[in-house]
Amino acid sequence: MCGGHPAPRSPIKEHALSSEKIHVMNTAGAIELDLSVSHGAVNVTVDPKAVHGRVRVHTAATEGPVADAVNDTLFTERGNKLTVSVPDDTAGQTGGSYSVMQVGGNVVSFNGGVINTGTMTGMTISNGDIWVGGQRVVAGGRVVAEQRTVVSGATGTITVDIVLPAGSSLAVNTKNAETTVRGDLEAIRFDARNGSLQAGGVKVLEAETHNGSVLIDRVETELEASTHNGSITIAPTTATAAPPAPTTAT
Repeated sequence: MCGGHPAPRSPIKEHALSSEKIHVMNTAGAIELDLSVSHGAVNVTVDPKAVHGRVRVHTAATEGPVADAVNDTLFTERGNKLTVSVPDDTAGQTGGSYSVMQVGGNVVSFNGGVINTGTMTGMTISNGDIWVGGQRVVAGGRVVAEQRTVVSGATGTITVDIVLPAGSSLAVNTKNAETTVRGDLEAIRFDARNGSLQAGGVKVLEAETHNGSVLIDRVETELEASTHNGSITIAPTTATAAPPAPTTAT
């Protein structure tokens, strides 16, 4: 207390609980969405009541390469066309040295960014930094996590949640993202290395994968799909014949 007045309190620094970027279309009605994302999950909902398309890119990580990728996401809107580009958070992480490390009892060895043993689930390595569960545990080759630190929470996964008005079209270009579409679309163009696609009804489908799978309930007009080692399944459709017209005896 100074001069009868309490000393000013130190400002409380608030930490973000997640990272996200949101874009709502200025143009009303059906849109053509072109999404590029390296990995993660893409959840698409076709809402007949939606007036404007909406895209939310988010992750539970608050810092590190995954959070940076979310924060650097680029939205480009031209008329009813929206392009969403999520940077590849694994780009530039390869190197020429051979390293071995142990995290949580798992021994991981990698050479030039290629994992030889162990698991990398929930772990990101970039420029000498190691992130586990969205928390930096190694910075510049030095351990920065306190002793007995328990890492939990974010896994460093990028999620893209999309709401599309009826009559919209979707294009997804990805390495490993799992894409799920709930509802019917005019067209889907899907290009993936290991990512998979699961969707309801679509008029036009164009899909190409290396190891990923494609599962579609219904294709109405045009189908062009290919895969190297994955699977493509189009659920059979059954047409219900109209009942015969009643006859009148004379």
